[in-house]
Amino acid sequence: MVILSILLATTSPQFRHTQDRLQTEQFAFQVAQLLRYAHERAVTELQEVVWVWDDEERRLQLEVVRLDQTTGQLISEPLEDRFTIQEPLPDDLEILPTRNGVPVERIRFFPDGTSEATSIQIQRDHAEYVVN
Repeated sequence: MVILSILLATTSPQFRHTQDRLQTEQFAFQVAQLLRYAHERAVTELQEVVWVWDDEERRLQLEVVRLDQTTGQLISEPLEDRFTIQEPLPDDLEILPTRNGVPVERIRFFPDGTSEATSIQIQRDHAEYVVN
């Protein structure tokens, strides 16, 4: 029992770090998938799609930019389909989108297949990933 207790005590922190790293990797993958989906929607539907990080709500969301026929102004509307509805992210997970070193909340994807060059840093405790 003593040997087992010692082994458990020494390996427990390693399991925690591994679990944090794997969860952070999963969130980074989800962010990358949502970015790919935003790009695909912009190109296939020939309209601007915006990836939005809401830090207060802890949510990622996509919006589509459309021309309002009555006012002639561009408006953003949330995309609400099964691919874009995101659960709030855990409080201990940090999402830091930056463009040229400046924090941003939005990334625009254009119908011609281009987007605003942005880096998204995803970190939790000792694990960190960057999505470009």
